[in-house]
Amino acid sequence: METIGTAAQRVAQTDLSLPVTRPSTTLEEPPLVRPTTEAEAKRLRDWADSPDDAVVPASPQQIIKHLRYLSTVLPTRKTDIDEGKLRLAVYVSLLEGFPNDGFVYMSRRACAELEWFPAPRQCLDYLKDFQQPVNGRKTTAGRLAEDYWQDRFNDFRSLKRGEGTPELLIGVPDQWKRICVEQGFLTWAKDRGFEIAVRYRPENMKG
Repeated sequence: METIGTAAQRVAQTDLSLPVTRPSTTLEEPPLVRPTTEAEAKRLRDWADSPDDAVVPASPQQIIKHLRYLSTVLPTRKTDIDEGKLRLAVYVSLLEGFPNDGFVYMSRRACAELEWFPAPRQCLDYLKDFQQPVNGRKTTAGRLAEDYWQDRFNDFRSLKRGEGTPELLIGVPDQWKRICVEQGFLTWAKDRGFEIAVRYRPENMKG
């Protein structure tokens, strides 16, 4: 396990002049339209559940940029160059893992509420208070996928007498089947599994 000392040394030796590039962790956004197939509904659901790039941890360079900004606004103890680098490295090693937006939030709170440069514990408290904003488009994507499956379920359970054939059960989630057992559309037996209730089978349709 990396100690604060070794983490600080690692950060202190980082070339801060080099930009950090991070691969995108998000899926491509699908069209936000009502799905007509299972594949389209799954694509919407997968994208809605995928992480945003915004939650990628800030790089050491980004963290140091925020700390240096705070040091120009809030007074701090004077240090020599080597001590200042080590201090930054210790802060970075303690604050790693939070998104860049969290550090923007931390900086704004610190400037508004503090008279001196924040201690690491104060920085951590601000970062833990930060809440990632809700992605409204992902909320819409999730709702469209849910609406598709709800419509599919409604179609499945709206059987009329004589329409229930075994083929209707192919590919249907067991959760749906259990609900339909409770509602009387299906039956279940340990030795036979799920079956169409007798009154919904074609052979029992009255002329």
